[in-house]
Amino acid sequence: MKNYVLILSFLLLGFYSCNKEDDAFAPPITAENTFSCKIDGELFVPKDHGGFIPLYGYLIEILEDNSWIITLSNGKNTLYLFIKKINNTGNYEVFASDGDQDFLYNEKTGMEFTDNGNNIEYISLNNSENIEILSYTNGQKLILKFDKIVLGSTTNNASIILTDGKLNINKETLNKDQ
Repeated sequence: MKNYVLILSFLLLGFYSCNKEDDAFAPPITAENTFSCKIDGELFVPKDHGGFIPLYGYLIEILEDNSWIITLSNGKNTLYLFIKKINNTGNYEVFASDGDQDFLYNEKTGMEFTDNGNNIEYISLNNSENIEILSYTNGQKLILKFDKIVLGSTTNNASIILTDGKLNINKETLNKDQ
């Protein structure tokens, strides 16, 4: 009987000590080199740095006009943010994206999301809500947030809702400790 109690105890302890990805927590906006948002209510947090054109992690490209291309991935899904010509704090309206994920010729701020598990791409639409730039330093630091942005599928009528988004990036320290 003792053996059954011990085995049952270890099994229960094992179940309760497992870390589920769903149990991840959203980092505070004050934490440097972090991003989080909810996608249809589920938390999306990129994993630590995982390579170029990330298999997972953060990839930041800053263009000459201080436009930021930000790629965020958790290994399953990838979120692309493009913020055109950051020149002050305040609101930057999100417009329709063309779905090409490189943003090099885009004239307006946009977002894209790739659901790799279901092979579905979503793009920002015209009349989306704003991204609020809270703080920035040209070519180095960016802190932003957004409350709600709707992205539409490129293949069907489905959409996803991104809420509670927050990003704090410092290019000088990003991936230095990894």
